[in-house]
Amino acid sequence: MKEIREGDGTLLDNTLIFSTSEQSNGTTHDHADMPFLLLGGAGGALRGKRWLRYADSPKHNDLLVSILNLMGVEATTFGKPDWCSGPLSGLA
Repeated sequence: MKEIREGDGTLLDNTLIFSTSEQSNGTTHDHADMPFLLLGGAGGALRGKRWLRYADSPKHNDLLVSILNLMGVEATTFGKPDWCSGPLSGLA
């Protein structure tokens, strides 16, 4: 993807790949310290080459709201509203 030219950048620059697992610890089914991986530049909306850690876990729904916002979808919640406090700060 990095080698394929697309517009002013590459296919990777214009892509967002989201990867995670169902739990952070398979033995306990815990969601604390849940790892999420975002690859690509989302068309310039996402800065890369960073490691971000958010203190209050889990942040699943907040991350999904943030991804929607990166793609131009104006949303403040995703899934069960009680589990979502809005987009993550500092992601974009």
